[in-house]
Amino acid sequence: MANKSGFTFAEVLLALLVLTGSMYVYSGLQYRAIAKVRKSTGQIDRVFFIKKFLYQLYTKPAKAQKKRTLKLTTPDTAITTHKQKIDPKKSSLKSFAKEIDIIWSQGEWNENINIKPAKITMISFVEKVGEDEK
Repeated sequence: MANKSGFTFAEVLLALLVLTGSMYVYSGLQYRAIAKVRKSTGQIDRVFFIKKFLYQLYTKPAKAQKKRTLKLTTPDTAITTHKQKIDPKKSSLKSFAKEIDIIWSQGEWNENINIKPAKITMISFVEKVGEDEK
C-alpha cells in the first residue's frame, strides 16, 4: 500500500459527527436566546404602554378618580387602574395623605394559551383633586 496523504472514511465520519453535534447544541442555544429576547421585547412594549397610561392619569388627575380599563389590541393587553387612598394610620406616606393618592395600574395578557396570564403592576402618585376640579 502506497503512502497517501488524506483522511480515512472513519475519520471523516467521526469529524462530521462531532461537527453536527456541536452545531445542534449551538443552534438550540441560539433558539432559546432569540425566544427570550422576543419575550422580553413584548414585556418591555407593555411596560411602556402602562407607563404612558399612568402618565396620562398623572397629568390629568381628575381622570384618575375612578377605576378605568383600557384594552389594547397591539400588543394584546388589558390595563386596569384604580385609585387607593393613603391610610393615614398605617402608611409610611401618612404625612402626604391629604395631598396625594396612589394609582395602581396592572397590565395583563396571555403569552401562551396553556399558561396563566402574565401581569405587571405599577404604581404612581397623583395630586388629590378638589371637588370643584372633578
